[in-house]
Amino acid sequence: MVRLRHGKWDLLFRERSLIKTSSLLCLLILLLVLGGGRSSRAHDPFHPRVSPRLPVPAVNWQALPAPLQRAGVRQIQHDPHQPGRLYAATRMGLYLSDDGGTHWRRLAVPLTVGHSSRGVLAIAPASKKVFLLGERTILVSPDGGRRWYAQAALPPDILPLSLTVTPREPEVLYLGTRRSGILRSRDGGRHWQPVNCGLPPAVGAAEVAPIVHLAIDPRHPQVLYAVTDVYGIYISRDGGQHWYAAQHGLPGSLPYRTTPPLLAIDHHRPELLYALIGYPVHSHKIENRLYRSTDGGGHWEWVARLPDNVAFGWLTIESGTRPRLTLGSEMGLLMWEDDELETPHGVGPGTGAERHHIPSPTDHSRARLSAVTQGPTDFDVGNIAVLHDDGTLTHIFDLNGRSIEFQRINNRTYTASFVPFAFDTEPGTPLTLGDDDFVSVPIPFPFRFYNRSRDAVFVNSNGNLTFSRGARNATPVLGSVVGRISGFWTDLDPSQGGTVTVRSDTDRLVITWDHVPEAGTGALNTFQIVLFDDDRIVISFSDVQSKIGLTGITPGALFPTPIDYTDDLPLDRARRAILELFDGAFQIHAIGQRFYQTHPDDFDFLVVFGASDYPYDVITNGFAFHAAIQNDVQGIGRSLGTFNGGPEAFGSAGRLQSFLNMNKLSEYPDNPVQTFLHTNSTLDILAQETGHRWLAYVQFNDNGNPSNDLLGRGFSHWSFFHDTDASEMEGNNWLDNGNGSFTSIEATTRYSMLDRYLMGLAAPSEVPPFFYIKDPTETDGRTASSPPEVGVTVMGTRRDVTVSQIIEVEGQRTPPYPIAPRHFTQAFVLVVPPGSSVSAADINKLENIRQSWELFFNFITGGRAT
Repeated sequence: MVRLRHGKWDLLFRERSLIKTSSLLCLLILLLVLGGGRSSRAHDPFHPRVSPRLPVPAVNWQALPAPLQRAGVRQIQHDPHQPGRLYAATRMGLYLSDDGGTHWRRLAVPLTVGHSSRGVLAIAPASKKVFLLGERTILVSPDGGRRWYAQAALPPDILPLSLTVTPREPEVLYLGTRRSGILRSRDGGRHWQPVNCGLPPAVGAAEVAPIVHLAIDPRHPQVLYAVTDVYGIYISRDGGQHWYAAQHGLPGSLPYRTTPPLLAIDHHRPELLYALIGYPVHSHKIENRLYRSTDGGGHWEWVARLPDNVAFGWLTIESGTRPRLTLGSEMGLLMWEDDELETPHGVGPGTGAERHHIPSPTDHSRARLSAVTQGPTDFDVGNIAVLHDDGTLTHIFDLNGRSIEFQRINNRTYTASFVPFAFDTEPGTPLTLGDDDFVSVPIPFPFRFYNRSRDAVFVNSNGNLTFSRGARNATPVLGSVVGRISGFWTDLDPSQGGTVTVRSDTDRLVITWDHVPEAGTGALNTFQIVLFDDDRIVISFSDVQSKIGLTGITPGALFPTPIDYTDDLPLDRARRAILELFDGAFQIHAIGQRFYQTHPDDFDFLVVFGASDYPYDVITNGFAFHAAIQNDVQGIGRSLGTFNGGPEAFGSAGRLQSFLNMNKLSEYPDNPVQTFLHTNSTLDILAQETGHRWLAYVQFNDNGNPSNDLLGRGFSHWSFFHDTDASEMEGNNWLDNGNGSFTSIEATTRYSMLDRYLMGLAAPSEVPPFFYIKDPTETDGRTASSPPEVGVTVMGTRRDVTVSQIIEVEGQRTPPYPIAPRHFTQAFVLVVPPGSSVSAADINKLENIRQSWELFFNFITGGRAT
């Protein structure tokens, strides 16, 4: 047994014989040479972090009604026959509201409910009856929930998830299950038959993907919708006999399970559907995207981006000229009104066949192949590829010499297109503006902005116009509570130079920022906003030197869907808000394409760092992240296939599996083994992001039900309360004190034996039993998503788990050990900002990280991989 002490390290090797002596010796020498120590740096890689320049707007969550706050809501359903009546299916039973959700009361239901029970799983009003799905039974009420009768007992091997009932034929039921697909009954539940033709296979051991939600078209009862956990939405036009993917416009398969997607159908306009999908863009960001279909699922369009990394549990729709959606999570309720939907006549019913035509799938990756050019000064320094950013490798302002015209379509929407560049150079009247200042200016004609006519506008020094009040805020945000026209909204300071002028003509108002410097950088910016008497808006850019900012228009939409002007204009539809936020983040596809222009397809991973002198953040969520590109490994909790456009979107001929955005080198200490972020060193962060290729996504069999209790943040890290033997993938090494308390004694030190099994580096027989702490108390606010921490004591119940319980859910790891690959190749890439040259200090620092990482990876895998 060898114990290595070095700074934070207390590396205990029980498998000493598995480590090559030479590798261990090299690592010992490396540690002694590099030295240890701690840093007081405050960045946190564990909780998704937004750039201090680009914060997410505050969200006004509405509190759940008191009776539902601790009930564990699974579904809220409108009763189509009783306006204002809603039912809530919860873990604690069934709740009813007769006033649109203001007041709730629990109904007496003959089911076992409570924390040890699954309670009410789903509710389905149909034909003036209400059907209720329990864990082992279906109940029916003929009188709105006052009396309940047993409708059907479920087969003993079925794990139910969802239920829908044919509106005019309540004897026809459809049951969504966790591992048996969809079951249909034509006799009220006495007999069931599977109807799974065309549905995708499950991630894991089951034959068919879990069906987390079901919906039925009330006008065409042969049309059904099934929502799977990772493979999207499927549609049947023949009562479930055959299923087809309804994915046109949706993001495609999820790389791994997150919060199950949600679906709502407008019962008065059943061709109108909404779907909420939590897409894991990368290992630290689940992007909640709300989609709308106006043709019964044939096509989908992304209409709102809701707060990231929030687990939404249910979605319901209130019909109307502008449908109103309510989305629920543990944080509370969000209300969203579809202002873009013109009128009920904007969606045509057509024939059933027309409305439910499923087009061929298309690739919706946002790779910008045509925009990538080879950098004339790209070169390799030893084993490091140096790429020079020409403005295409980061998401920075790229509209100089262009004019964008916004045309008002109606009171709620605009469209946008590029028009020939025109910059009005006639002189105007200078405005006296200080830093973060504003002044009101009259408009010489009635100007309608969205639904209101305006006769004056506030000119804000930070590059934007508002109407209801002046705005001093210097930091651009996509979501805004006030209507705004942003020429280039960033922290501008006209008191330090340049001018802001206004010129009024009979047919136009011209506002120009002329050589106005950005505060702190001195970058000069010249652009112009013109308001016309026919309500058009034109924004023109003569010479904008700043890189980070926001351009576009909004009526005050809190959850707009951002666009990319270069890629998306002219717009294919009118929109409520039209905005692009230039955030400085790495364009991962463009970096990959640039790299492969001069390098062979020999790499499994691209590991990308930004040069230290980048003046802005190159990542906007998390400290570093892993982006999934493809997966062909079964049994690890990941879906099979390609993601983020697949290897070809990155320029790879097919080998590339993962992209690692490691942030700027200046974010890291010079010593790669120095602890500086909680319990992590530079090498620990590399270990976690590399490990996301396989880890940590698995569920386990908990008394017949798949459980996520081993998982923590984002469904891609181990839970804080999981005894992971100090895994690099989080969790802790917990000491069971024998009295109901547990103390964390070690963190982020190695890949555990469970990790190694999932990576293909160990046989399942080598994985010892482990445990997690169930229902922890005295946690001082720590949750399953908290970062690892040493020296914490909590109370709770020990729950032992074996790898066999994981295999029962996920299936055997394929390819298995020892057939699975044990040698992996990573390309280390350094991206240099526009106008800069690579520094010797950065090259030396990154080469030190690279060499240290090779030894460290072998070390933390127990000598089993390189």
